[in-house]
Amino acid sequence: MVTTYQAVNIRQTPWSSSQRLGGYPADYTVYGLCWVHGEPISDNGVVRNDIWVSTGVLNGVHSYFIIAVYLKGDALGGMPAGAQCA
Repeated sequence: MVTTYQAVNIRQTPWSSSQRLGGYPADYTVYGLCWVHGEPISDNGVVRNDIWVSTGVLNGVHSYFIIAVYLKGDALGGMPAGAQCA
């Protein structure tokens, strides 16, 4: 489970330019499937975090990505280090 600490966009791929699939509000908890390296994002005092967490599957592929910068926890957004998407 991962929890947002502010509102966050949900993206089809781990890039801010990819299709927006919706959003999660602040303090929202959702199941994180796995994490990947994607576009580095700098915000909220965090410099260049490139960890994106998949919260769903679209057409058989991990999708519904949210950037860990806006998640509570460590640089992985509270995801286990071994939970990298295959």
